[in-house]
This record gives sequence, C-alpha cells and structure tokens, in this order.
Amino acid sequence: MFSKAFSALVLAASLLSVSALPAAAPQTPCADVHIIAARASGEAPGAGIIGALVTQVQDTSTMIVNAIVQMGDPRHVPDQSFDRGTSTRDGLFPRAANQQYSSTLQPRILSFCDANDPFCDSGNDLEVHLTYLDRDQDTAAAFILQQIGG
Repeated sequence: MFSKAFSALVLAASLLSVSALPAAAPQTPCADVHIIAARASGEAPGAGIIGALVTQVQDTSTMIVNAIVQMGDPRHVPDQSFDRGTSTRDGLFPRAANQQYSSTLQPRILSFCDANDPFCDSGNDLEVHLTYLDRDQDTAAAFILQQIGG
C-alpha cells in the first residue's frame, strides 16, 4: 500500500525535535501543519528516544501530538493499550511506573513489538527487529493518517 520510503517517514511519528518546542504551542493558522520525525528500525536510538521525549513533555505534547508509532522500542512494557505485536516480555529498558504515557496520550500511540526482538522483547533474533517495516508499515501509516484526519 505505501512505499518503504513513505513508511520510514511515518514510523515513530512526531517528536524527535520536541525539545525545541515552546512550553505552550501557539494556536496559529500553522496549527494544522503536521511534523513527522522518524527513525526506522535498526537505527539507534530510534523508538526509545521518541518515547523518552514524549514522557518528559506529556503535558505539552498531548495538545500538539496526533500520532506516535514506535517499532522495536527498548522501553517496551507488555500489555499496554497501545501495544501491537506478539511480545510478552519487557524490553531491555522497560518504562518504570513513573515513566508511563498519560491516559490522554495513549490513544494516540501504536507500539509494535514482536516476540524474540532483542531490544523490545529481550529476545535473540535481530531479524525480527530489522523487519518491522515489512510486517507493519501499512498498519502504521493507516493509523497516522486516521489520527491526522487524512
């Protein structure tokens, strides 16, 4: 459905540059502009950085973030409402209770993690981590388009 190049743009969508945002995002005619930042699986630090940034700025980000997609997030914790995939184990650096996403932000997140991914599932199959685009790019892109009203 979508090319890998397009999907690479929508993976882990939104916040690599969030630290440069003002404390209160201005409501201007530009408010309908969508900024998408991404790192595809296999590129460090990837999903972990986006998750950490979002966790730190949740109060502001819930007003300005439409969608976040993570793939192979090393901070993965199983059984979250936004989890997708076959993982049943914590990632290498699971989020602590005080690092969880807010209930307002959770519906805007999809986090893909499959069994045996060495980073998000503490597994031993690197191929699982490197092939999320092959398995999940269409679902991720459709989610983002739905979230932005596209």
